[in-house]
Amino acid sequence: MTVDFSLDEQGRPRAMAAPPRQSLRWYLEGDVQNNAAWCDELQRIISWLRADSSMLAWEGTGNAFTVMLSGGTARVQPAWSEVHAACELTLDDFSAVIAGWARFLRTHGLAPAP
Repeated sequence: MTVDFSLDEQGRPRAMAAPPRQSLRWYLEGDVQNNAAWCDELQRIISWLRADSSMLAWEGTGNAFTVMLSGGTARVQPAWSEVHAACELTLDDFSAVIAGWARFLRTHGLAPAP
């Protein structure tokens, strides 16, 4: 799964994801934004899910999206629109995208190092 990152003409971070992954793109830009620390927290949650069999699922709602993590799957669901499709991907792919976003933010000086 490929998500590309760039800076727009105003220097804001942007994610590019082909359909049906647009909700993932909008989640990164609108909910995570420049918050690499939230990416780190999501990685900790994913680690807990993998390591602790009693923790079956996690769900969190941000500005405009709900993220549901369970059973090796991540679902990014728009909270504000029934028109836009949810994005489902493996937990490994979600983890890789979140790590890539954090790395991009830090590499471009948009978020402090951990």
